[in-house]
Amino acid sequence: MKKFIFLVTLIMFCNLIFGQDKDGLYSIEKNEIKYSIGSKNIEIISYTIRNLSNDLIILWFDKDSIRDIELKTRLYFHKKKGDISLFGMITDPNLRILSFDYILFYSFFKVIKENDTFSIQFLCDSLLKEEQIKRMEDFINKYLTVVPSDYLIKSTNNYNIYKSIDFKCSSIIIPINILD
Repeated sequence: MKKFIFLVTLIMFCNLIFGQDKDGLYSIEKNEIKYSIGSKNIEIISYTIRNLSNDLIILWFDKDSIRDIELKTRLYFHKKKGDISLFGMITDPNLRILSFDYILFYSFFKVIKENDTFSIQFLCDSLLKEEQIKRMEDFINKYLTVVPSDYLIKSTNNYNIYKSIDFKCSSIIIPINILD
């Protein structure tokens, strides 16, 4: 019986350390970094997403609460945001994308390769309170959308066209004050 309790405790502890497994598609691990510059305290909470699948996964932040992932993917990339959709921007031969502005909730998306990672970092210029950390976790749970690449291929019939504006960095830094 003691061995059983020990094993259950060990499994629960490992799950806390290595993060949450989201249906075998990806995991999220949380890390905290604290340091000072002079008398100024800085804290960064980092959520690292690891692709656990054997294919590409795509993530973006979406305010739309639709649960149907295929429809959500189609709307994010094909719904007009202003004058043009994200898909229209990429495929319009008259638009030559030399530089691209990534705007959270509108034009930001990241492709994560097999076994690769991407970090979402929240930056705060003071030590964080528990309710601020809770708001970060709520932000991730509410707005982060992660789908296998085949949903994007179903939506467009061609993934390669998105490579030109895929977010190239391995992390994004979000100032905590946007959560207010």
